[in-house]
Amino acid sequence: MHVIQLTDGIKLRILSNSDALTVARLDFARNAVAPLHHHPHEEVNVVLFGSFAFTLRGVVQTVGPGESVTIPANVAHFIADLGEGGSVLSVWTPSRTDLMARLKALELKAA
Repeated sequence: MHVIQLTDGIKLRILSNSDALTVARLDFARNAVAPLHHHPHEEVNVVLFGSFAFTLRGVVQTVGPGESVTIPANVAHFIADLGEGGSVLSVWTPSRTDLMARLKALELKAA
C-alpha cells in the first residue's frame, strides 16, 4: 500500500496519481494536526468521517462528513482533527510529484 506517515498522527495513502492530479486519503488520529504549510497545488478536501477545522487566510472553517473545503494554490493552511479522529479525501492539481518522490524513496528504502 502507498502510505506516507506525515506526522505521528497522520497517515497519507495515495489512491491515484497522474500528471494532472493526485488523490489521497488522509487518516487522522484524535487531535492530530497537519501543521501550517503551503504548496503550488490547488487542493480539494472532502471529509469522509470525523470533524475538522481547516484554517486558511486566518479563517477557520469547521467541516464534517460529506462537506468539503477548497484551498487555492500557494495559500498557507493547516488542518486539525477536532478530537475523534477521522479521514479526509484530498485531491491536488497538478500532481503532487513531491509526495510521489517521497513515496518512491520510502519504497526503495524498504526493499
